[in-house]
Amino acid sequence: MKCIQRFLRLRQRPSLAQVAGVLVTAALAGCAPQPFADDGLTKRSAALIGTATIPSEAKPFVRDQREASPAYIPVGVTPPQRELQPRSASEAAALEAELAAQRDRARGFATRPVPPSSYDGSIPPRVAPPPKELLPQ
Repeated sequence: MKCIQRFLRLRQRPSLAQVAGVLVTAALAGCAPQPFADDGLTKRSAALIGTATIPSEAKPFVRDQREASPAYIPVGVTPPQRELQPRSASEAAALEAELAAQRDRARGFATRPVPPSSYDGSIPPRVAPPPKELLPQ
């Protein structure tokens, strides 16, 4: 206990210069560019020494084997915009009626009575021994 009291007594509060230094550093760090952005200092220095990951154009044999319009959407390619047609009033009413029927059916399942349990309390609380014909002789 004396050790803790001594530590608390000897502990110094930070000076105004230290607090100001931390605040200025935090403020300047918020304004710094992202180090791994395309124009960041780290990315440029990595590109100078040849260790940066820079996407390059596909080789000719790869371009020849690719389909013109693949069945999947490759990474980095934006899919074409779909043309959505608004529902007519009759389609919306039919969909609403179908959803209401499904809701009523689910509520019917939830409100139906639960069948009584067949357990009457006569089952012993421990495991029954195996039949005598299964026991070794």
